[in-house]
Amino acid sequence: MKKIKSWLKSAWYFTVLAVTTVFFAVFGGLHLYALIAWNRLTGARESVRVRRISGWQMVWSGFFLGVVFFLMRVRVEYRTKKPVGKPNPAIVIGNHRHDIDALLFSVIMRRLGYRSFSGVAKRELRSVPIIGRAFRETGFAMVARNRDRRDLERVRRCAESVLRNGASLLIFPEGTTFFDSNRRGDLRHLLLPKSGGLKVIRETLPNYPVLSVTVHWGKDPVLSTIPAGTDLIGRRLIVYAEMKEIGEGEGIESWLKREWRRKDVIMEVLKVSK
Repeated sequence: MKKIKSWLKSAWYFTVLAVTTVFFAVFGGLHLYALIAWNRLTGARESVRVRRISGWQMVWSGFFLGVVFFLMRVRVEYRTKKPVGKPNPAIVIGNHRHDIDALLFSVIMRRLGYRSFSGVAKRELRSVPIIGRAFRETGFAMVARNRDRRDLERVRRCAESVLRNGASLLIFPEGTTFFDSNRRGDLRHLLLPKSGGLKVIRETLPNYPVLSVTVHWGKDPVLSTIPAGTDLIGRRLIVYAEMKEIGEGEGIESWLKREWRRKDVIMEVLKVSK
């Protein structure tokens, strides 16, 4: 009986995923390339192009996750206040637990009032149809994550583009998704953050505030890949978002470690309280 339930659960998940993905690929793809063509035809300024494609990412990420989460009974609880009025551009940092985080954070940023953003993503996403093209159009830094010295220069160019366009910048300092097997140090629910990218971003955007987002995925373990997504069924996601200050004279590395320890405590409290 358990095997039958497991099979039905998997069949339902992959059916939902397949139908939603096809709809997204056809209609979302047409919408994206129509926007790109319109930007080229009208000679839109870089800031306008980035804002339009960012809007596309946020709307279609919301559609995709909205349908998938609804049909899989995934609840998202926001424990943060919506800003009054339009927020200023920010450096957005977050923990990285699942392949869908790029979509999820697009939705989170839109909910908080941000409308234009770029970010840092792994180079493999560059070749992903539709999503990769949207990332390239908004100036994402596509990094190799293999200690390639050019990665920091890519991040710097991304930050400079963000500054020109008045956009926000999203980065996951852990650099990869969380697994127990790649966990190091004394953190229980997070990977040790890497400070190199954030240092470069902070140097380029010294006046940008920092928005720290923590996503708690509920019961452990959560499987971090999309094909293993049956583990998401019935989950409750809790999203914290807080503006944080980096103390004057405090190094980015020490501040980031302190912030990740704070996030780890939040996630442990939530786990115990369930």
